[in-house]
Amino acid sequence: MPSIFSKATFHKLLAGFPKLTGDILIYGIGGSLAQIVGLVTIPIITRILTSSEYGSVDVITAAAAYFTVLITLNLGTGLMRFYYETTGDPEVDRTKMVSSLAWFTLVFGGLVAGLVALFAGGLSDMLFDTPAYGTAITLAVASLPFVALKELFKNVLRMQRKPVNFLAINILYALVTFALILLFVWGTKDGIEGYFWAQLISAVIAALVSAWLCRHHLGFNFSRRWFWLMAAYSLPMVPGGLFTWGMTYVNRILLTQYTTASQIAYYGMATKAAKVIELVVTAFILGWFPVFLQYINSPTFHAKMDRVFRYYFFATVSLSAVVTAFGREFFMLLAPPEYAAGVVLVALLCLKQVFYGSTYTYTVGITQTKKTYFVSISTGLGVAATILFSLLLLPGYGIFGAALADLLGTFVYALLMLVFSERLVKLNLNYLPVILAIVGFLLLWGVCVLVQLPNPWLDALLRAGLLAAYLVFVYTIIDRGQILKKLLSAVRRMAD
Repeated sequence: MPSIFSKATFHKLLAGFPKLTGDILIYGIGGSLAQIVGLVTIPIITRILTSSEYGSVDVITAAAAYFTVLITLNLGTGLMRFYYETTGDPEVDRTKMVSSLAWFTLVFGGLVAGLVALFAGGLSDMLFDTPAYGTAITLAVASLPFVALKELFKNVLRMQRKPVNFLAINILYALVTFALILLFVWGTKDGIEGYFWAQLISAVIAALVSAWLCRHHLGFNFSRRWFWLMAAYSLPMVPGGLFTWGMTYVNRILLTQYTTASQIAYYGMATKAAKVIELVVTAFILGWFPVFLQYINSPTFHAKMDRVFRYYFFATVSLSAVVTAFGREFFMLLAPPEYAAGVVLVALLCLKQVFYGSTYTYTVGITQTKKTYFVSISTGLGVAATILFSLLLLPGYGIFGAALADLLGTFVYALLMLVFSERLVKLNLNYLPVILAIVGFLLLWGVCVLVQLPNPWLDALLRAGLLAAYLVFVYTIIDRGQILKKLLSAVRRMAD
């Protein structure tokens, strides 16, 4: 009898599922390893750094993410868009594409990081009313060009369908980051600066290894033709990238004006609990997007999008229900009791991640017609909504208002992306099942928040019962057992 750990068994396991599922398992989960390690390090960091220090780390990370958009200029998306549309020798053209973007990212990213280093003290003073965090900001931004290079080469490996190399980069990056955080934060007690030193060193190592794995697509050349083709596709989405940063992080910056660093830490911890959903959404995007681009012009593929749309929402909202129902237990594992004030925010931030990832299930029209300016319009209006709701809600509701503003702003963005894309290419999506699943989720959250039994075991049992009832509602009443039948069929094929 073959071992369950044998190569044949592994291939048989994947063969029982659709090709897309295999891509998500290999590329998606592999691409999420660094974030998983980030979750593992949280219980260590929150018990070494004070809540005020942890809140400061969250704000610096948010500020650094802004410069990520400026360094990458979303050019990796242009590379993926044209990777299969070469005009001459495919390998020669792809080498020109990759080399041009790699050298541009390294040089331009270095210039941006250098400029930020010159003004890091002033930026620290603006965010924290003290220049003390200037070094930490410099280190955080210094890692960004190397992170951008790593992500560029990972995109190449995804398009080449090289899962072993893709996984190798992610495993290396995850393990080195984990080890260095332990060394600098826990071992040498270097605090916030140690945390960002770990990020910088691990990014450099991962960038070098990923460049070596993609060395056949690297050369000392720069193709203006291919660069401008990719840039023409990608640059219209840069404002959208900046706006996406706004939807994701602007509340961290605004909260510095309305509350304390400790409150920001509680909010940040709620986002970490919702990170479970982000990991799943990221796994879906990483596995799905190359398939989406490859068959973007196929009418047969378009006809299947309704099923992708519904199944995506059912899966992610169901997992959000699990995280919401056991949010208190998540917080007990991740942080000291002081952080429990953020539990009520988890459901809102989970649903935010669901809405953000949903755009990859219906934006056929925008992608096929290459009218990427609709992405910038949608995200611009989304971030405007986020800021508007934040200004209305933060003064009176603090971090709860911030979470609600995040959700509403992301919903505006996702809705506009749907409206614009449907006008370009009609997909005939069925919205009612999705709406019912979301309404049921919000009811589950409301009961979990409002009804709390004094006995913790009985309370957990109540929440587990509510979760079970919700899952029955989604998969037997709304979906009428269709997904369950497909899963049973997949299991039977594996058994055979």
